[in-house]
Amino acid sequence: MNESSILAVVPRVPWPPRRSGFSVRYFPLLRHLSASHAVDLVVVGDRDAWGEPNPFAGARETTYVDVSGRSPSLRARLGTLARGLVPAGAPYAMRSVWTGEVVRAVRAAARRREYDVMLWAGPEYFEAALLLAQQRPARRCVYDLVDSPSMIATRARSEAQDPREVDAIRRWENRLRECADLTIYISDADARASQPPDAARRTLVLPNGIYLDDLGDATRALPRPAGLAPRYALFFGHMSFGPNVDAAGWLANDIMPAVRACEPGLQLVIAGHQPAPQVQALASADTLVTGSVESIWPYVGNAAVCIFPLRLAAGLQNKVLEALAMGKAVVTTRQCAAAVGAESGVHLLAADTREEIVAASTRLLADAALARRLGDAGRELVLRRFDWPALNRQFETALLGR
Repeated sequence: MNESSILAVVPRVPWPPRRSGFSVRYFPLLRHLSASHAVDLVVVGDRDAWGEPNPFAGARETTYVDVSGRSPSLRARLGTLARGLVPAGAPYAMRSVWTGEVVRAVRAAARRREYDVMLWAGPEYFEAALLLAQQRPARRCVYDLVDSPSMIATRARSEAQDPREVDAIRRWENRLRECADLTIYISDADARASQPPDAARRTLVLPNGIYLDDLGDATRALPRPAGLAPRYALFFGHMSFGPNVDAAGWLANDIMPAVRACEPGLQLVIAGHQPAPQVQALASADTLVTGSVESIWPYVGNAAVCIFPLRLAAGLQNKVLEALAMGKAVVTTRQCAAAVGAESGVHLLAADTREEIVAASTRLLADAALARRLGDAGRELVLRRFDWPALNRQFETALLGR
C-alpha cells in the first residue's frame, strides 16, 4: 500500500507490549502501521510512562496531553458541570474536565499536518471523540472503540443508577457511529450493543490477536515459579481493572472453598501487576497474590486449571486467549467463551453461576484426559483465528478505506 499519514489518538502509552490490555492490542497494530505509514501519536495522560522512548520505527512525532499531572482549572470544572444542564449534553459518564484539552491537542496536530486518517483508540474521553468526529481533523475518521460504552454501562448498572443514563450513553455512541467513517469493536456482542440502522456497513469487528513474541516455543516446559504449590488454579490479568477485581474476589471467597472440598490443598494463584487493595487482601495460606511478574507464561504453563469467572467483563479477554494458546484447561463465563468463538465441551468449559463454575473446575481437575483434549483444541482454535499478522493486514485495509 502507498504511504498514508495517520494521527493516532491513544488514552495511554501503548508500549511495552504487555504493559496493559490496551498495549496488548495496540503495540502490534501500531508497530505494523508504522512500518509502512507515517504515524503521529497523541497520548492522553499516562504521565508516568512518558520517559519511555517510542519503539515504532516509522513514528514521526509524539504529543503528550497532560491530564494527569495537574489539577483542572475552575473554568474546566464548571464547564463540565454546566454541560450536564444542556438537554443534548453528554451523559455524566462521558463528560470529562479534559475534553477541551484533548480536542485542542488533536486540532493543533491537524493544523501542523494534513492527515489521511485520524485513528481514535478506545472508549475513553468519549465527549471529545464525538466533537472531533464532527469537526473532521482528517480526511477519514476511524474509531476503534474496542468495547462498547453501551455494553459497559449496561453491565455496570446497579439499581441505584438512573436507567436514563444508560439510554443517553447508547444515543451518544450511536451519534458517534453515524459521524465516523468506520467504527471498530473487539467482538460481535460489542458491535451489536448499540447500532443505528445504517451503521452496519461502517462497522468492523477486529478481535485482539494472540501476542506470543515473548513466549518462544509454546511446547517447551517452563520452570515452576518459586512459592507455587505443585497443583494450583490460576487467575491472571491487570489486577486493578474493575472486572478483574470483582472476578478475583468472587473466585477466592466463594468459588475456591467449594472447589477445595473436592481438591484439598489446591492453591489459588492470582497473578498480575498493580493489584488493587481488595485483591491484596485476598492473600492467605492457600491464596497467593503475586503482584507484577517478570513473565506470565511460567505461571500459565504450570497451572492445573485457569479459572476466569468474569461477571462484569465485556468483549474479548486477552487472558482467555493466552491460557488457551498455552493449551491449558480453561473455565470461563459463556460471554467470554462466545467472544473467543469457543464451544463449551470442545475448547473449554463455560459456566456462569457459582455452582456451575465449581462443577466445571472440579471436573477438569479430576479428568486429566479431558483437560488435555480441551487444551489441545483450544490452542488450535486460538492460533488459527487470532493470528496478529493477518489481523494487522485486515485492520490496515479497513483503516485506510481501501
